[in-house]
Amino acid sequence: MKKRTRCLAAVMLAGIMALSLTACGGKESSTTGSAAKSSEKTEQKTEDSSGTKPSEGGVIAPKNGDTYSVGFASYSLVYDSWTQLEATVAQNCKDLGWNYYSTDANGDVTQMVADIEDMAAQNLDFIFVNCADPEAICSTVDSVVAQGIPVIALDNKINTQSLLTTIIPDNRENGRLCGEWAASKIQGTEINAIIISGVKGEQICQDRRQGVIEGITEAKLISDGACDFNIVYQMYTDWFEDETVSQLEDFLARGIDFNLIITEADVMGLPAYQLLVDNGLQDKVIVCSTADAEVRAVELIQDCDTYCTGLNSFVRQGNLAIETAQAYFNGETKFMSETFVEGGCITKENAAEYINSGVLLES
Repeated sequence: MKKRTRCLAAVMLAGIMALSLTACGGKESSTTGSAAKSSEKTEQKTEDSSGTKPSEGGVIAPKNGDTYSVGFASYSLVYDSWTQLEATVAQNCKDLGWNYYSTDANGDVTQMVADIEDMAAQNLDFIFVNCADPEAICSTVDSVVAQGIPVIALDNKINTQSLLTTIIPDNRENGRLCGEWAASKIQGTEINAIIISGVKGEQICQDRRQGVIEGITEAKLISDGACDFNIVYQMYTDWFEDETVSQLEDFLARGIDFNLIITEADVMGLPAYQLLVDNGLQDKVIVCSTADAEVRAVELIQDCDTYCTGLNSFVRQGNLAIETAQAYFNGETKFMSETFVEGGCITKENAAEYINSGVLLES
């Protein structure tokens, strides 16, 4: 359902300050950084891992045969981002000579639960999970960990304390960096924004848009001593380009004034930018895409000063997932409750640094 809202920045800022976002098990985490620069990985507290403990020699031996067996249960592989994440994990396992098992539940939570249970029945050494629903697989994960199989959540938080760790981008911090950049691009006039969101209720969507709102508001308060920031429209697209185009065309037909588009991923930001071009608005409207750093987006940004994207590399996530599993197999027993991959805001000023870096999203 479409809905139109208008709210003053002061009200929104108060809402942001009232929020208390917590990591799995109630632990907070934080990152620091500045606009158009990478954020650093930080965590306030580590905790003992659950699952199989190291042998006296400190190294955990494979349960079956002479090599480790690793599984990755995905809620869905319909999106390029999650496909790249799974492929990165798969390639790392192949390079290491590990046995690798992968499943795609096609958006069916019941099937994903069955997939995880099947992996546990095979007595794998390690399981990765990526589930958009933070509650749906908690009891299943708890049961698997109780059997002595460690589990790591990737890209999405799962609300259970039994995870070895959760490896994610700092979506809120990336959003904040992108918001600071957007605020710097709109001077001498009020900001009238539309927000193009992914899926209702998803934590990553909330983190990204709250981050960019915070970044805009704080940047304007610092630079101007005031913030005239309005949200004039918001839509959910379920991460699909065609839905973005359809809803944005309807919005443009209404003739509502706006000068900023905030999107929660390039999959919405890029078609939104193309619609601006089609309507001669590309020099009048800033596009602030908080995530995904698609190759095609960064190629655009190299010659475009009105578009930015947040860096939440799925390649880095996949690599860090395997590095964490290796550390566990080598006897490490303490891990962060949340482990952030390096992020940042990509703009025209730094796009060249990333274009051939191998960390961008291929689409």
